[in-house]
Amino acid sequence: MSRRRLGSACQRVRKAKPKLLVLDGKENWVKAKREVGDYSAATDRSGKWICFTNENDAEQMWRLVASATKAGRLGSFSDMGPARKETRVIEVHTYDWTDADDVRRVRA
Repeated sequence: MSRRRLGSACQRVRKAKPKLLVLDGKENWVKAKREVGDYSAATDRSGKWICFTNENDAEQMWRLVASATKAGRLGSFSDMGPARKETRVIEVHTYDWTDADDVRRVRA
């Protein structure tokens, strides 16, 4: 997903009033699981959307993604990796990358 597309997706997610989420100071991956709605179980075709963000924007971006994941608007779970060279990676996991409707829904 390009930064422009993720940015527009995050613009829509901002309306969700996310809870305060604290980043893990131990440099571990932090995770958010879907809490609302049903979602298909992972398959051997599971995929993920990957977004790279700078350390300054990481907490705000993670709040948006984690909140949307918990609310059932994204995939089964999301995670964010520890900082590497002032950059963090955020991943949104989906059950099947060949399910075009689900991929479009998550990407939107």
